[in-house]
Amino acid sequence: MGKLRGNIIEKRDVKIQVKDIEEGVKVIKIEGELDTLTSPQADKIISPLIAEGKSIIIDCNNLSYLNSTGLALLLKFYIQLRKRNSSLKIVNPSKFVYEAMDIFGVLKQLKIYKTQEEAIKSLNEGGR
Repeated sequence: MGKLRGNIIEKRDVKIQVKDIEEGVKVIKIEGELDTLTSPQADKIISPLIAEGKSIIIDCNNLSYLNSTGLALLLKFYIQLRKRNSSLKIVNPSKFVYEAMDIFGVLKQLKIYKTQEEAIKSLNEGGR
């Protein structure tokens, strides 16, 4: 089982940190692996944040592995946020994570940015 410490969850090889960066925007840093074993814990933490209706930036800088279950979870978040007129932005995925997104054909839906600043700028300009 994972350990819950404040707003940080550690389970197997995943660590999730949540931070409010400005009005209506949260940054979620995911470190480790987002796969069949770790996605349920990520869902348990991130889904209530989506229900708040805030836009979300997911920082993938330290996400080392992403499989189809992890991608499905990201798409679920994207769809839920779109229904709430909010946005999901992906920041700084590794080459492996980016290629997985490309192979599964989700790059048309998920907006990828090199930095948090670029993602924030897109949100401030009304980009969904």
